Amino acid sequence: MPALEVHKQHLKDLRDSLKPMDRHELFAFEKEYIEKRKLFKDQKERERLENYNKLGIVPPKGEIIKSTAKWQEISERDQEEKKMKEMKDQEVIQLTNRRKEYANLIKKTHWPEVSKKKQKELMERRLKLDSKSTRSSAKPLTQNKNNSVIGGSVVCPNLLML
Repeated sequence: MPALEVHKQHLKDLRDSLKPMDRHELFAFEKEYIEKRKLFKDQKERERLENYNKLGIVPPKGEIIKSTAKWQEISERDQEEKKMKEMKDQEVIQLTNRRKEYANLIKKTHWPEVSKKKQKELMERRLKLDSKSTRSSAKPLTQNKNNSVIGGSVVCPNLLML
């Protein structure tokens, strides 16, 4: 009889092992497996780096893992360099803005004014020269609706301010 019971138990175990797993059990198993695998991998990597350190050998390039002090030092240095670069860029932008503001201020305050008397005198001289033109194709100076003087091949804005 005991052989029969052992055989029945064996068959029951086979049936249970062939049944599909419950979905929740499957996800729990997967999560557990991933965690164990990650811990195992990190442990192996730490052991390997410790062996490098014991032997006094620098690990090959790209072998520094994120959990090491060297990686943290490198990342901190990179962050500091980025901050410094951003600060320099901001300073350059501020300096150029200040220069533009100063240039606009100087332009507004010290821009030379054109005398109306001189403008009229210049216009009279141009009209006089135009009237004396010997070319038959020369066009006389005229004023358009924008107060621009048009004559020949020359366009002079705001020469006539009457």
